[in-house]
Amino acid sequence: TCGPASSTTHDDAATGSVGTPFPTNMIKLVSVKELGYTVEDKPYPRGEIMVRGANVFRGYYRQPELTAEVLSPDGWFRTGDLGMFDDLGRLKIIDRKCNIFRLNTGHMIEPERLEYVFCDNDLVTQAFVYGDSSRGSLVAVVVLDPEFLRVFLTKKKVIKEGSEPSHQMLCIDTVVRSAVMSELNSHGVEHNLSYYELISNLYLEPYGLDVYGLLTPTLKIKRHEATRHYQVTINRLYEEMGTIDAQSQMATMNNIRMSTANGKKH
Repeated sequence: TCGPASSTTHDDAATGSVGTPFPTNMIKLVSVKELGYTVEDKPYPRGEIMVRGANVFRGYYRQPELTAEVLSPDGWFRTGDLGMFDDLGRLKIIDRKCNIFRLNTGHMIEPERLEYVFCDNDLVTQAFVYGDSSRGSLVAVVVLDPEFLRVFLTKKKVIKEGSEPSHQMLCIDTVVRSAVMSELNSHGVEHNLSYYELISNLYLEPYGLDVYGLLTPTLKIKRHEATRHYQVTINRLYEEMGTIDAQSQMATMNNIRMSTANGKKH
């Protein structure tokens, strides 16, 4: 598309949407039933976002096959984004169609939504959640805020107050990794993540994803590049945890829920 396809109005101060369709084009949603998104969903319709109008290109130059993949015969452009319309007609982008995957347990995973939840924790500045159809659980590469990490570890008595181990040393410490993973999974349960959406193992990246060129100009993760860059690390994370079945993951979530509830009572 050339220029905007939607825009918020001057009197709409709410966040979380990309506004309503621009006058130059139309926007519709198309059900993606295999991913569980349909225009009949309640309370709001959900599906792949499609755009048609004067601002939509006519196709890729001398590449008819590629053009046919993204343009319908009647000119609707398949954006690959999943979205929903709220009760005011505002469009909200949920995820990328190509980013969603299925675990071998049959559960569908929306990695960007999970990353958003984990990054909502003060400890985390960046998160890359990984899984695929041959796996039954998720692993993650997590970048932590050095100052918040020290405060957290001091409160947990993992390090002594006043001690100054380097951030790089903390990131490779197994006790630190375990404490951080427990904290993030507790945070996930508090934000209504299911047991199969929790992290089974993680790598603490000391330098940040941007250092390796793994972020787009809009600070989104280049998922394919990140997977290639961390493939050896990902394989090691799965090797470390061995085979974790759904029943053990459910038990882990129940334990986290109990400890979270007890913490709130106190």
